[in-house]
Amino acid sequence: MLICKEILLALEPTITDYIKTLKKNDLMRKVIETNELCSGEDDICFFYIMFLKGILELKGGTKRLYKIINKKIKNPKKSREFIYKFLKLDYKSELNMWSWNEIIDYEIDTYDRDIKFTNYEIG
Repeated sequence: MLICKEILLALEPTITDYIKTLKKNDLMRKVIETNELCSGEDDICFFYIMFLKGILELKGGTKRLYKIINKKIKNPKKSREFIYKFLKLDYKSELNMWSWNEIIDYEIDTYDRDIKFTNYEIG
């Protein structure tokens, strides 16, 4: 999923504060050690995703994220669309259920035998 530059810029100050807090509380080292997907302190994509997943798991997190994004970009439709797409992608990745198009778009390893395909039929 490509994230619009406008949304990245809207989230940048919050993500920067999030990373500073991790470093300040000596959690950065633990995050890097326990997550094989994280390549180090400079892996900004990992920390964006970690922040987004974390905030959306909180009670009222969706509303809070919407306010953070929309406060900067002032485009409710674009803000809602981003959150919807992120939630959808997170849900699909949890279930490991992808369409063929998504497997190609996201370059998912097709040798993973646990992939569940959606059951669309052409009739």
